[in-house]
Amino acid sequence: MIEIVLLAFNILLLMLIWECFFKKTLLDTHRDKLFDLRCELRAAFAQKNALNSSAYKETRDLLNAQIALTENLSFLQYILWNNFRRKNKLNQVADDVKYEAKYHISDAELDEVIKKTRVSASDVCASYMVTSSLLLTLIVFTLSVIIGVCMLFKHFTSIFSITIGKERILKIWERAIQKLNLTQDIVEDASMLLIKKS
Repeated sequence: MIEIVLLAFNILLLMLIWECFFKKTLLDTHRDKLFDLRCELRAAFAQKNALNSSAYKETRDLLNAQIALTENLSFLQYILWNNFRRKNKLNQVADDVKYEAKYHISDAELDEVIKKTRVSASDVCASYMVTSSLLLTLIVFTLSVIIGVCMLFKHFTSIFSITIGKERILKIWERAIQKLNLTQDIVEDASMLLIKKS
């Protein structure tokens, strides 16, 4: 009985440390990256005297939305939003064309800056969604320990490679990445949807 009480206490302590310390540190780190991206975007557009362009304003607003709402982004919300988009594919193509047009600018160099900024910002948000999930972090940590132990036994990995084959291992890895489907447009859509709700 005492073991169960201690286990429950340890789980509650872990959750408290996660919520009060580690998650806040993750949030600050990811927001700092978004602030840096916004500063880099401003510097690139200021250098070309294009701070009044609509593409700059749209990209800045997107970054501001992602900065303001990073804390609200969660992996579960992402999955639900992804399923919603998949079910409503009729409007998706038309919306994507209109959506991309907002970020286009005639200057090729600035257009490339916008694309890189959007991709980087979406990567930061996706990274926060994954790393701020306690369950996903525990799964990744557990798998890392298991893989580390398995790597110690070289014979196991060679038998595994021979039995399954390297091509199959690569296919399994690619399928796992495709299942997550962390795409830039879905992360941006979720950010803008959250800013409209607030």
